[in-house]
Amino acid sequence: MNRHSSGGAAIPAERKTRGGRLRSVLIATSLIAISSLIGLVVADKLVALLLWRQVNLIFPANTIIAHKTSEFEYTVNINSMGFRDREVTPRVSGKRRIVVIGDSFVYGWGLKIEQAWPKVLEDELNAAGQNVEVFDLGSPGYGPAEYLEVARRAIPRLSPDLVIVGVLQGDDLMQERQRLDAKPERRSLRHRIADFVVPNIVTLLRGRRHLTQRAPQKESILRDTNKKQVSDLLKTLTPEQRSRLDLIDRQIYQMWLDGNLNPYILDSTAKSPDYFAFTLEPERDDVKQAVAGMGSCLREIRKEAEKVGAQEIVVSEPFDAYVTGGHWRDYGFRLPASAQTGSAQDDVIETACRQAEVKFYSFTDIFRREARKRRLHYEYDGHFTPEGASLFADSVARTCFGLKTAARWLPEPSHIAGETHRGLHDSDFVFTLSDVDTQRVVTGSLPASVILGLPGLRPVARFANGLRRFSHPHSLRKHSAKARLQLQMATVGTVVVS
Repeated sequence: MNRHSSGGAAIPAERKTRGGRLRSVLIATSLIAISSLIGLVVADKLVALLLWRQVNLIFPANTIIAHKTSEFEYTVNINSMGFRDREVTPRVSGKRRIVVIGDSFVYGWGLKIEQAWPKVLEDELNAAGQNVEVFDLGSPGYGPAEYLEVARRAIPRLSPDLVIVGVLQGDDLMQERQRLDAKPERRSLRHRIADFVVPNIVTLLRGRRHLTQRAPQKESILRDTNKKQVSDLLKTLTPEQRSRLDLIDRQIYQMWLDGNLNPYILDSTAKSPDYFAFTLEPERDDVKQAVAGMGSCLREIRKEAEKVGAQEIVVSEPFDAYVTGGHWRDYGFRLPASAQTGSAQDDVIETACRQAEVKFYSFTDIFRREARKRRLHYEYDGHFTPEGASLFADSVARTCFGLKTAARWLPEPSHIAGETHRGLHDSDFVFTLSDVDTQRVVTGSLPASVILGLPGLRPVARFANGLRRFSHPHSLRKHSAKARLQLQMATVGTVVVS
């Protein structure tokens, strides 16, 4: 009994020492691990502050990009916050801030920045005395999912009063379908933990913010970039997809090879010939899923806007495939004749907006009407021409902001000047002043009583001279003294003033 008791109670001093050392090592290791984790989290927060200050919302900051094809040539200047616009200055009391999110149509592909429709809208609203600033957050190739990413980065920093999302007919819905069909990227447990613990450091290491890029850079001419992309895309095509390219007009195909055509146009033809017909079949299950996905993105953008007290509206940008048809059938796309007469391309976007509980505006009808008289999209590229961007901005200004001085773009009047009209004193007449030589157009409206007070043609000259305060002063100033102005009034007629 005594032997067992004494043997169980005695613990060698050497074992006690080893146990103490082990505990000390474990404690020290735990402290080092916890300290390192805390250090990483603190460092991640510091990187977050750096990213907040030096953020590239869309593009690398302070970049200069030269674009040139056979249809257009322009230069893009990216500001210090990473989007195509002037520098952002502190908010001014009484001035409303509007941000426009979208793809290349918002960005102003093929246009100088002052010709992009968000900037034309800004000019028109300010000319009408609305005191606004409009920032262009468009990016070529973006779709609804990317619009949401931009909204999450930009809205907290810019704190707008209104968010306008430009949704491109057909293209955006197809992009959403492709996103939903794509297999999610598989990330290892190590990468998932890193994304959770230090997301900002991960972002920095991936190079998404280009923090070290401060000096302006200039890219090569767009044509050269396109040629390389075409070469790379051709390597990804299957024999069946290549056979579809054999059916395309040789002149168009050569333009594609030479870099004078958007590389992804014929790439989409080869891979998805129903690319633009997809949106015209709203009863298909995959269309409904894409609509629901778009609606989800728009709903989240609305929530981001509401966090800063802003509203969201959605405007449908008319694509040429649904306006005139353009060359899209020549490119090999399957496009029914109903694409240029129906409204399905807008209906699906409107459905997504209802799901998101945001206002929706469509301008397809006015584009179809005006496209008979002027080119609103580049013939081969398909983006807005300056006239198309101007028409779209005018339509948004009139419909979404209630501007009476915005262009009405009405059909040619059927009545002649000087004809007597009765019972119209409560209506507004729309006028268009255009420089016959430069074709620059200035538009607006006046009450019928003012117009009908003109007894003959001689007072029209005084009327034309007095239009400054009703239209765009910066436009009128550019007319020379010898310019012939054409005064066109709806239901009244057309007269020419020397």
